[in-house]
Amino acid sequence: MKEQDVKLLINQPQLDESDVVQIARDTGAKIANLTPLLGVETEEGVIDTYIEMIDWNMIQLANPIEPADENNLTTYIILVVGSVGVIVVFGMMIYLRRR
Repeated sequence: MKEQDVKLLINQPQLDESDVVQIARDTGAKIANLTPLLGVETEEGVIDTYIEMIDWNMIQLANPIEPADENNLTTYIILVVGSVGVIVVFGMMIYLRRR
């Protein structure tokens, strides 16, 4: 990964992320959780349509997360809460543009 300058790992929220998080920690990459499935529960609600799924995946790609420090749960919680805020704002912008 370092030789190829890979900076982003893709994961699915349906899968265990422990291996992805460890690889991201070891390589300095960020993580984007993308879903290929409908019915995924997110902070904003359940993804019911393909358009919602595409929007959610685009938001995840635009806002990848840093892997949490192995010994610092607080850092992970702050990253998740901060990402949720960004996702909500971005989602509202998309929603308002479509109205």
